[in-house]
Amino acid sequence: MRPSTRARAARTRLAVAALGGVATAAELAATGIGRSRVASAVASGDLVAHGRGVVAVPGAPDDLVIARRSGARPACLTAARSHGLPLLVEPARPHLVSVGHRSGRTAVWHRAPGPRAGSGQPVDLLTAVEQVVRCRPAVEALVVVDAALRAGRIEVAELAARFPARTARRSRWVVEHADARSESVLESALRCRLLEAGITDVRPQVWVPGVGRVDFLVDGWLVVEADGFGFHSAPADHRRDSQRVAGALGAGMVTLRFGYGAVVHAPDEVVQAVQAARRRVRPGTGHFRTRVADDPTADQARPRRAS
Repeated sequence: MRPSTRARAARTRLAVAALGGVATAAELAATGIGRSRVASAVASGDLVAHGRGVVAVPGAPDDLVIARRSGARPACLTAARSHGLPLLVEPARPHLVSVGHRSGRTAVWHRAPGPRAGSGQPVDLLTAVEQVVRCRPAVEALVVVDAALRAGRIEVAELAARFPARTARRSRWVVEHADARSESVLESALRCRLLEAGITDVRPQVWVPGVGRVDFLVDGWLVVEADGFGFHSAPADHRRDSQRVAGALGAGMVTLRFGYGAVVHAPDEVVQAVQAARRRVRPGTGHFRTRVADDPTADQARPRRAS
């Protein structure tokens, strides 16, 4: 391939990447890129053809390709991910918006106001979060809502306004228990499991003198930590964790630690372990009641909602 042709193919790929990594022939034509240039980019391997005039950069997400081929817009979990929000689990099928009635097992179909299907753009972030709350189990929904709140991209009040009293109780429960203090997917999932089990005295991100911030303080004496492997895999991490456990014990607290596999794949065992600890060490005896303090690192302003 001649250098000039190769350069045009690379520029065509960049144009598709600028459109989200997937584009239709009509969208590219609107930018001045004709079919011959698209065909050259496909021939060179810079783009992959998916039929119906849809091309994508190599490795583009399958759900976005399906959305373009279906003339639909990413919605719910698929849109939330497009907006940069983390997910607890990847959806087995893309979630898409259709103007009319759509069926088929290639996607989970939603309805939503706004631009007509075919624009290729995901629904707005607030609508995506609303759809997740209505569509997905509480633990998956709470992960997405917590992340949006923490990033300052939505507010509780505006989300709650979309779930009036007549809305399903489960959806309203998610909104009522969302918390911007959650710092990770795993923390949100663990907190949800504890709350669902009826453990209501769950305080996130508590500062304990001599220990630092702990993920959760349950009943005022039980420290519960969510250990993401990426942050607790090195020897230095294990030493620090051991020091924190010892420090908590010195402050009159018991520590339980749970990893991703337990929280996501064995939540019943996690809840049982917490309940067992609560039964064996009775609060109210005074031995495990201790003082907590304000977090000295919490002076930083909470992120404001993006304009």
